[in-house]
Amino acid sequence: MKTLFGRLSVRDRYCKGLVYAIFVLFSSVLLETELLAQPQTAPIQSKSPQELEAIQKLQHGIEADVNDPRFAHSFVGIEIKSVKTGESLFHQNEGKNFLPASNLKLFTTATALGLLGTDYRYTTQLVTDGEIHRSVLKGNLIIRGSGDPTLGSPSMYPDKDPGSVFNAWADSLERMGIEKIDGSIICDPDCFTDEAYPEGWAVEDMPFYFATVSSGLSFADNAVGVSVTPGLHSGSKALYETSPETDYFSVDNTATTHEPKVADRSKGKDSSNTTAYLPTNSIKVTRSSGENTISITGTIDRGSPGVHEQLSVENPSMYAATVFREILEYRGFTITGGTMAASELDDKVDYSEAQTLARSISPPMSEIVKVLNKKSQNFYSEQLIRTIGKEIMGKGNWESGITAEKRYLSFLGLDVDRIALHDGSGLSRMDLVSPQDVVMLLRSVQRQPKIFPAFDSSLPVMGVDGTLSERLKGSGAMNNVHAKTGFLTGIRCLSGYVRTKDDEMLAFSFMVNNYTIPTKEINELQDQLILLLVNFSRK
Repeated sequence: MKTLFGRLSVRDRYCKGLVYAIFVLFSSVLLETELLAQPQTAPIQSKSPQELEAIQKLQHGIEADVNDPRFAHSFVGIEIKSVKTGESLFHQNEGKNFLPASNLKLFTTATALGLLGTDYRYTTQLVTDGEIHRSVLKGNLIIRGSGDPTLGSPSMYPDKDPGSVFNAWADSLERMGIEKIDGSIICDPDCFTDEAYPEGWAVEDMPFYFATVSSGLSFADNAVGVSVTPGLHSGSKALYETSPETDYFSVDNTATTHEPKVADRSKGKDSSNTTAYLPTNSIKVTRSSGENTISITGTIDRGSPGVHEQLSVENPSMYAATVFREILEYRGFTITGGTMAASELDDKVDYSEAQTLARSISPPMSEIVKVLNKKSQNFYSEQLIRTIGKEIMGKGNWESGITAEKRYLSFLGLDVDRIALHDGSGLSRMDLVSPQDVVMLLRSVQRQPKIFPAFDSSLPVMGVDGTLSERLKGSGAMNNVHAKTGFLTGIRCLSGYVRTKDDEMLAFSFMVNNYTIPTKEINELQDQLILLLVNFSRK
């Protein structure tokens, strides 16, 4: 099945209408046949009194935790099933729709693995429409995007400078003897359509790293890091650095350094230290909506280690082209033309006639989804949805990607008419799924040996890594729960797999919406439910 998708996805780029219809119909039949051939549930054996008592004890324990008065005004949904038999051990509001937040990434990554395959890779090309004459390239340098979320990505390559990929390209040009580009630097993001954001995202989120623009040509997670440190003395201007270093942004820095406040402890119980510094940093780092102007305001304590913020970037394809140009010029290349988008050219680039000078190949999809789920990377999620649309439906937009995703989920057994999908990350406030849907997805993926190892290894591990690294450390749940977190204001979800004391794998989904108490208390509820499952035994 993966080979069929791979062959036809290339053909989809050039074919219209009937070819798409035949492809979707044929692949649907194959997928449906594969799923129907697998047993959906195993027969549930009659239970001994001891087992019935154990299940009742588990259920009473869950009910006692959920019915705590602290959660009375929250909307709580729970579904817990045996992965093997499909037996429900507990359910509450399991068929009701909830805002899933980042639990939606379970649907996105399962679909990407199922439709694109675990070995799928992106290729970003550096091509030219000209020719090399001695040391001069007479023509443009064109960065042809493929939708790759990993190009210069700190999320994928935390120990590498984002510009290292462009330095590698510069090395290739030097080996060819090129010293001058008699042309322009062109960015081409046209493998995706022009939309930058999906439906339902909050405008106030968009300047920040967790709500970055999606583009057919992306770079450095489509974000920039800004570090602010104090000046040498009180009253001096605060210092800043950006990562990557680039002039793509204009920076308005009015932040100043001041002396930290000191508290007098001489009248307190601890007389060994009569002074204590009270941090009073008020630094704010923001980006103007629709612009690449960074604003740094406030004050920072002298001696402070500094403040770090990640901001999203407008027009990420031009961001990539600008940083590439800056690296080339720093290394001594002469460039006579400007920096522009392929859409600004008088004639469309004929890639069949273009020469490839360098390329960047992404890690396989199995590694991409691991970064996506463990770090809850919203940007990667949106790139994947649009890639699914491009490869399966022939159009790199959210509508096409979600259409393909819903068809795939339908063949997994989900009733897609009762769920709402508007993005890939769950940042949209228009997404709706139920705990029942999540558990059905988890059980269906577990029965697909081609993709389950990659899917399972992508999930955060309780007490070990990802967004669960600090939860339930040292408990029986540590290393025993693979699950995805989800968080938005008033929304906290946790769904995944857990093994009981009998080594029985359970699929679970805990979804809490509309709470007003501290999120820490919702985490404690979910952790307590996890411990009940970890310690559950039918014997």
